[in-house]
Amino acid sequence: MENKPVFTISFFYGLIISILLIVFKLTLFIFDIDEKSYWQIVYYIIFALGLVYSMTIIRDKNLGGSVTFGKAFKIGFFATIAVSLVMAVYTYIYMTVINPGMITEMLEKAQENILNSNPDMSDEQLDQALSAAKMFMKPGLMSLTSIIGTLITGSLLSLVGAAFAKKNKVIPTEEFKS
Repeated sequence: MENKPVFTISFFYGLIISILLIVFKLTLFIFDIDEKSYWQIVYYIIFALGLVYSMTIIRDKNLGGSVTFGKAFKIGFFATIAVSLVMAVYTYIYMTVINPGMITEMLEKAQENILNSNPDMSDEQLDQALSAAKMFMKPGLMSLTSIIGTLITGSLLSLVGAAFAKKNKVIPTEEFKS
């Protein structure tokens, strides 16, 4: 990987980060752990550490041990592009093949939340609210929003990660005798 462009290498690390995130999400599904629980924090920790790791590895192996903040951010952002695309495909597959009942569960939770927040709501109003919610709970649309959300999150994590990965080139200086 020594002579490949930074984009290609970053994209490769993004694929590795995606695999780790998918394994984590599937583990939550297999053990029936609610994704909205505190375990969601672990997802973001994996994402952040993966980005910082990719920045530092590329810095050390491909960029001669130094990288500017901007270049480190680019590395993280390119990896994030890969993560967002893979996670969008995963979201679609998850909602259509792995857990096709997810949309029904989400609608049931939405109905419960609506009724809890407004117990005097008429059946007609409830149906309108649920049909509005159902419009946005389609696998394709949720995959698209997954891309946008992952790009935003990954950009923020890349900004923070770039601060850790940044390493300026050391220029040797001669000591002056007085």
